[in-house]
Amino acid sequence: MNETTKITNDMTSGEIAEIIFTKFTVMQSCKVTDFERDENGRMKAKGELVCDKLWALDQFHNVKVQGARKENRIKRKPPNSIGGYLADKIFRYKITMLKDDVKYTIWRIQ
Repeated sequence: MNETTKITNDMTSGEIAEIIFTKFTVMQSCKVTDFERDENGRMKAKGELVCDKLWALDQFHNVKVQGARKENRIKRKPPNSIGGYLADKIFRYKITMLKDDVKYTIWRIQ
């Protein structure tokens, strides 16, 4: 992980999700612990909020709505390429229950 992808405990879930979505390379991962208030003021696991924000970022950048609310993935072809379309970024997560906390491990698999 280089300096531009450094994640610290004092970052918000939105900042962490933005870094994971834009700067992570394939098989790069991070662990997210602690709790944070959501937009309704309820305490939630910070990892859960990061996953929700990653989903929202994916919808914003990779899905377009056509006609009667039919969602389709945006197809992109890299310049000077041979073959099919670029794959979307795919992330996975694993939840581990600790004694007094919840740990989310989030990594990019594609």
